[in-house]
Amino acid sequence: MTKPWFTWGDALLDRGFVQVPNCLMEYQASLKLSAVEMNLIVQAASFYRQGETLSPSVKRLASQMGLSDRQVRRTKQRLVSSGMLKCQEQNVEGRRTTDTWDFSGLIEKMRTLMVERPDSDVSTPPDKDVKTTPDSDVRTLHTNHTVKEHTRVSRNPFIAQMQKSLGFPDKIDKDPVPNPGMEAKYIKKMQDRGFDWETEIFPLWGAKVAQRCCFVSMRWVNEDIGAKNGAGRQDTAEARAARRQASIGAPITGGKV
Repeated sequence: MTKPWFTWGDALLDRGFVQVPNCLMEYQASLKLSAVEMNLIVQAASFYRQGETLSPSVKRLASQMGLSDRQVRRTKQRLVSSGMLKCQEQNVEGRRTTDTWDFSGLIEKMRTLMVERPDSDVSTPPDKDVKTTPDSDVRTLHTNHTVKEHTRVSRNPFIAQMQKSLGFPDKIDKDPVPNPGMEAKYIKKMQDRGFDWETEIFPLWGAKVAQRCCFVSMRWVNEDIGAKNGAGRQDTAEARAARRQASIGAPITGGKV
């Protein structure tokens, strides 16, 4: 009997997803975050776009959370009063627009808890801090604050093979794969169509990397394989086994298939 793998599925992930550190859930009680405050943090994070400021709309937050505008503003103010959130007014041609949100206070509180609890499952901060900018590949709730760079090899065997082929972590310190979740998604798409990782997907990706001398997303490999080989191939037991390995998430320890 095989163990099922937890995955949201491509159809849901194609609409986008929010990256939230596990320590935010682990430290929720210690941070004294209510369920509504926690929800607001995650909902606000979904508005962030790489290279842009975080400026969520109160009306849209209220609609998504099933609350009134007033309730959202009150929850927002509690986060500001606790020092976890900083908001700055924006004005365009004399008219006030949506505020910019900065969660650096929340992140510093979580970093402090990591130092105070070395036996926690969450890794402690590095000795040397890394400053990020809006154009950094490091994903956070907000930029312009100190964060820890990702320094571990992925648990996904395919992503780990990509990392190691690019010299991580033996030769370089920074993870060369900027978005492992997205890469895993495209690998799974190709395997769903019957393409083999060892003989087709990974060699084609390696050739592209060697040609360009830089990281290449599996998105482009997926497009090239589709153009060269058509819509897909006959499904096999080996392909299905490979797809299980490429699934996003950790295995569930119980249940039946």
